Amino acid sequence: MQSRYCAHPDHQASGRWGARALPQRDIAHSGTCDCGMATLETALMVPVLLVITFVFISLLSLGMQTLSLSDATRTAARELARGAEPERVVANFSAREPQAGIELQWSAETVTVHTSKRGEGLTGLIKFATVQLTQSHTAPREWIY
Repeated sequence: MQSRYCAHPDHQASGRWGARALPQRDIAHSGTCDCGMATLETALMVPVLLVITFVFISLLSLGMQTLSLSDATRTAARELARGAEPERVVANFSAREPQAGIELQWSAETVTVHTSKRGEGLTGLIKFATVQLTQSHTAPREWIY
C-alpha cells in the first residue's frame, strides 16, 4: 500500500501524520521521484555560495588595501606640504607601504603625490585577482618663514 505522506513510494507511513507533513506527487503521473532533491540542491549550491563568499572577502580586502594606500599617500602629501625633505617622505611612505611606488611633484603653490601598487584579493589562496591600485593627493604648500 502506498501512502501519500511517505518519503518513498514503497515506504509505509507511520505515526499519526506519516513520515512527512507534505504530500508527495503521484509517481504514476509524473514518472519521476523527487527523493533526495533537497540534498542535491544543497550540494549544488554550496560551491556557488563559497565562490560568492570568496569574491566578497576579496573585494573587502581590496577596499582595505585602497584605504591604506590612500592614507599613506595623503600623509606623504601633507609632510611635503609642510616642508619635509623628499627623501624622508619617501622613506616614511616605503615603511608604511613597502610594495608601493611613489612619485612626487611640486610647484610653487602645491605638492602632488602619486602612488600605485598591485592590489591582491586573497591571492595567498588563488593567484588570479590582482588589480593596479593608484592614488593621487594634492596639498597646498605651507610656507615656513
